[in-house]
Amino acid sequence: MTSITDQPREASHCKTASVAVLSAPANAQMAINSDQDIVLARQKGRALATGIGFASGDATLIATAISELARNIVSYARKGQIILRMVNNLNRQGILS
Repeated sequence: MTSITDQPREASHCKTASVAVLSAPANAQMAINSDQDIVLARQKGRALATGIGFASGDATLIATAISELARNIVSYARKGQIILRMVNNLNRQGILS
């Protein structure tokens, strides 16, 4: 799995990094089979990001990364799934895909 982005809890800037510990409640799983699924994945990713405290601009970056991932699934694999999980690691949190 790849960490899409993570942020210090006090700051709203985003950095790419790996985060180790998962927190169970904030998860989303979706099948990716069509263009409509790409839109749904993007919306769920943005909702998860804003729900855990990412700033609007950072949530847009996360949604864009998820959209690109979903587009690649449709274009090259034809079908697949995306699983998003909230991660926490002492003073940082993020989204793991």
